[in-house]
Amino acid sequence: MADSYSRIYAFGSAWDPEEQKCDQVFGFLPGNGIHDIYMNQGNGDGKHNGDNGVWEDGGIIFHFSKPDQWIAIFLKFKSQSGYTKDNDGSPIEKLTYSPLSDLKSKLISNSITQTASGRLEGLIKIMAAHINDIEGPEQSSVTILNISKYEIDLNGWSIVDTERDRMYLYGKINPGIAKTLSIIGPLNLSNKGGLITLLDDEGTKVDCVAFSYSKLREPGWTITF
Repeated sequence: MADSYSRIYAFGSAWDPEEQKCDQVFGFLPGNGIHDIYMNQGNGDGKHNGDNGVWEDGGIIFHFSKPDQWIAIFLKFKSQSGYTKDNDGSPIEKLTYSPLSDLKSKLISNSITQTASGRLEGLIKIMAAHINDIEGPEQSSVTILNISKYEIDLNGWSIVDTERDRMYLYGKINPGIAKTLSIIGPLNLSNKGGLITLLDDEGTKVDCVAFSYSKLREPGWTITF
């Protein structure tokens, strides 16, 4: 508010001017404005399911002039799932519960073994990456960490790059253990920056990180997330 050159950009849905109704907050007439400046998908409570859709999420972007800086804010309600279907924006049901508590109850009820299929959100985290060296051979790696207390089966899982090329994983990862995955083609982690995505065996995103050229520091260094 102290910087007259700053700007706020709001993305959402506008409502038509209300000729006979003043704005409830600022009092101007006719009332006019914008709403739905938050995530507009992932509703599974029944009350707001009709609001689900793809390519229609809202957001707020602030541009400050001193110093020149952009800040984006993206919001969602606690009841909304961050994992949604690409065709209609409805939530993926398997990820709308608390992953660790649900997994624990399944293991106890089955009483078979302390293993899990790994199709749950947040059990595996991407912790670090060694990106192609500018001056050396193009050998990259990604380090993942099993933060749960369960053994996770990685067969069918994959690492995906910015161009959506993927490398499939195999084997298992023990609880609390980090595993370094050597990257082989066609997957390519560019030293110009990009995304690293971890998908489970059904293609659902388990974790995703972004990196930029500025984070690489110099050849041979490993970056952490």
